[in-house]
Amino acid sequence: MEQSVSIAAFTSTGKDADVIPGLGNGADLAYTWSEVFAYQYEKDQNAYKLTAKYNINPNLYLGTSYLDENGAGYNRAYTAIKSGYNFAGKLKGLNIVAAYEMGSKDAKDDELRIRLNYEF
Repeated sequence: MEQSVSIAAFTSTGKDADVIPGLGNGADLAYTWSEVFAYQYEKDQNAYKLTAKYNINPNLYLGTSYLDENGAGYNRAYTAIKSGYNFAGKLKGLNIVAAYEMGSKDAKDDELRIRLNYEF
């Protein structure tokens, strides 16, 4: 089992139009998408993200990330703390993820988001 993961990512868009990253916006979550708030990918935007995740055991992980988005007339930053648990036994396929994200610079909101997912 992998104990920890660290990721550094950078994205840049052109000046012509916004970009749709993929069906359901799930095509590039490892890149520069925030846990809650990010407005990816607006035209003329540069963004970078640093992520670290630690697997406490095979079912439980804890992570943190920092994202900075710099575009036409704004600079937003987000710091997130995220944890997830994958159930075993009869509940295998069920997982819960909690993410708390704090905005800074031009992004002033904080939010806690809890997701309950089931994989078939």
